[in-house]
Amino acid sequence: MDFPRAKGDPRKQKAMTFKGDRTSAEEALYRFVQRMKKIDKDDPTSDLKMNELFALWREADSSRQRPRAKSTQYHDDRRWENWLAPRFGHRIASDISEIEIEDFYREIRRDRVDPENPKKRIKGLSPNSVARVHALLAAVLNWGYRRKYVTNNPIERVEKPRGEWLPPRAPSFEEVNELLDYLIETDALLWLAVRMTCTLGIRRSELLALKYGDVVLDHKSEPLEGSIRIEKGVIRVPGDDHEFIKTETKSGAPSHRTLALDYELCVVFDELIKDKTEMLRSERADPRLHWDSYIFSDDLLGFDPWYPDTVSHKLAAARKLAGVTGGRRSQSRVPITLRSLRIYCASQVYSDALDVRTAKSVLGHASLATTDFYYLAFEDEQRRSATIAIGDRHRRGQVAEKSD
Repeated sequence: MDFPRAKGDPRKQKAMTFKGDRTSAEEALYRFVQRMKKIDKDDPTSDLKMNELFALWREADSSRQRPRAKSTQYHDDRRWENWLAPRFGHRIASDISEIEIEDFYREIRRDRVDPENPKKRIKGLSPNSVARVHALLAAVLNWGYRRKYVTNNPIERVEKPRGEWLPPRAPSFEEVNELLDYLIETDALLWLAVRMTCTLGIRRSELLALKYGDVVLDHKSEPLEGSIRIEKGVIRVPGDDHEFIKTETKSGAPSHRTLALDYELCVVFDELIKDKTEMLRSERADPRLHWDSYIFSDDLLGFDPWYPDTVSHKLAAARKLAGVTGGRRSQSRVPITLRSLRIYCASQVYSDALDVRTAKSVLGHASLATTDFYYLAFEDEQRRSATIAIGDRHRRGQVAEKSD
């Protein structure tokens, strides 16, 4: 027979007090039961361990609006296994202090000796990498605290690490043209990829997902006009399986857009579509299949697009052979990559229209702040002209007479 618990005696079972409506109470009860199932059997008074909390967080697929991409899941798993699990994985979540977390951030920033090879040093993480580690740890602890898996949330009192922001830089007009002149003679398909990126500003995943069916040409117009629809993407998930998946554009529906093609691109696509249909006829295939063929593909029928790394590696090799690698003595001081070409496109659009909204619409961003903060670069010549123009307005009279 169980007697009532005397005042001051410890509880024999875990208990929780909740205030709210019936639906919220039932939800809290369910979470409480699940939490008790995860409690360490050897120590019934313990809280959840960090590895257990991370497993619950990952299983719940914590996301603001839509499930996390597989590539995001992969990088989260790697950060947890490489950095957070060795330090905090075996610890009780509520027992971790904010001082321990801040000391941990300082440690992973520093270069240190490799424990397996004392003669080798391991480079510390960059400020941006430390910020990403913090973001993952904060997401797990905040999620657990909101769902009452964690009774104490130390991350609330931790000073957030700051990443390192570098102003966006774009290759110069001359460098882009020099690369295009080289590619038109050596690799027509890579030329098309660079040409579309620097003038349309599309992402790498969007570029590789393009099919001939996304191109619309108006043969009745004189000269030839056309447009291209962008609403898909393809990515290759890192890891052992290297899974290749189709996805939405990065920002979802706000990234869906139709962009006009200039006359040269219209002519090129007109020729490519004719060549593809003729090839399909020669292979005794339905010529209408070309609408479902990827534009950037080494496959004869075009049903397998380039892997994302393929176009990046091809571009790196081409810019080296063309002698436009960028560097300290270059005007732009940035190599030509697909991302720097997107910055180049945004900067050119802004220079022509002087409207951030136009650049945002072309690049398919969900926020004006993203376009303004990360993609609008000013060329050195523009900066030089701006200061000279101000100086000329303040010239002394004698200097002005001599210059005239």
